[in-house]
Amino acid sequence: MGEINLMKFVNILTFVLTVLGAINWGLYAFDYNLVHMLFGAWPYVEKAIYILVGVSGLYQLIDRFS
Repeated sequence: MGEINLMKFVNILTFVLTVLGAINWGLYAFDYNLVHMLFGAWPYVEKAIYILVGVSGLYQLIDRFS
């Protein structure tokens, strides 16, 4: 039962990160980078967020077709 809850949590977390990343890309089209505005003072945090969003997107893609 605990493993199912963990997988559900990971799935929800990666979905939310993917959606937030998509929203950020949409805002970027209007020259507004929300991640940079919030975390631009900490470049390593900003880069980590982009990596997490990318990995989340890959996870969602693989999970969708498996």
